[in-house]
Amino acid sequence: MQARQLKNLVLVLTGLSVAPSAFAHHEAIFGPQSTTLISSRRFLSTQYYYLRKGRAPAPSERSNVGVLTAGAPLGKRWSLSLTLPFEGERNNSGAGAAGVQDVVVGVRFFPYSGPDDSLMAVLTLEPPTGNLEHDALGVGGGALYRRERGHWSAVSYGLARTEHSFDAGERRGDRLFLGGGVAYEHHGLPFSPQLGFSWEQTGRRKEVGARVPGSNTAAFLLHPTLIRTFRNEAVQAFFVVSVPVAQSSGSDGWQGFRIAAGLVWNF
Repeated sequence: MQARQLKNLVLVLTGLSVAPSAFAHHEAIFGPQSTTLISSRRFLSTQYYYLRKGRAPAPSERSNVGVLTAGAPLGKRWSLSLTLPFEGERNNSGAGAAGVQDVVVGVRFFPYSGPDDSLMAVLTLEPPTGNLEHDALGVGGGALYRRERGHWSAVSYGLARTEHSFDAGERRGDRLFLGGGVAYEHHGLPFSPQLGFSWEQTGRRKEVGARVPGSNTAAFLLHPTLIRTFRNEAVQAFFVVSVPVAQSSGSDGWQGFRIAAGLVWNF
C-alpha cells in the first residue's frame, strides 16, 4: 500500500478514569480518515503517523504524516469535520516527495447516543486539493459503534473508500477497513491500556492505464495502545504501535510496523 495513499488506514482506540467516559476511546483509522471517527461532535486534533511498507523486490518505503482536524456540530445529530493532511515519504534508494494531501471533509450522523453506548455513521469526501497525487474525488462511508460497561469499553468500526479519477489511466485501489478494540480504564492507572485489531484490504492501483502488480494489500494487524486524559478528560494523548500478524499482500503493498501519536481536545 503506497504511503501517500495512507489517508485511509485502519486502527487505534483506548480509555481512562473512574467512571467510563463517552470519549474514553480514541477510535480511529491511520491517516486523515481517522479523525472522522472521533466520537465527539466538537473537537480539535493533531496527529502524527510513521509508516513503513514494501518488501523485496519492491523498494522499502517510509512515510511521515501529520494531520490537523477540526470538528463542529450541526444541530443535535449532525457534525462536520475538516482535515488537512501533510506527508513526506522516501524509499531506500533516496527518492521521495513531500507536500499536502487532499483535504478530507467528513459528514457525521449520530442516530443514537446514550450514556453507555452510541452509534455514528460517516460520509467522507476528498476533493482534489493536494499536490502529491493525481486529481481524483475520493468518497468514503462507514460506521462506528461504542459500548461501555464498568471499567471496560469497546468499539467496532468499518470504513470503505473508492474514488473517481480525473486523470486517465490513474487510480488508487478501493479499500475496506474493519476493526475494533477493547480498553480498560481505572483511576489508579497512569495510562489506560487497549488492544485493537483491524483487517485491511486494498485493491491494486492503476498507473498509466495498467494495474500495478503487487500493489494490493490484505493484512490483519494488532494495535497495542496507551492513552492519557487531562483536564477532566477533555484532552486525550495517545500512543500506538501497530504490527501486522498475518498478511497476503503484494510486495509493493506489504505492510510493516506503524507508530502513531496525537492529541485530541473535546470541548
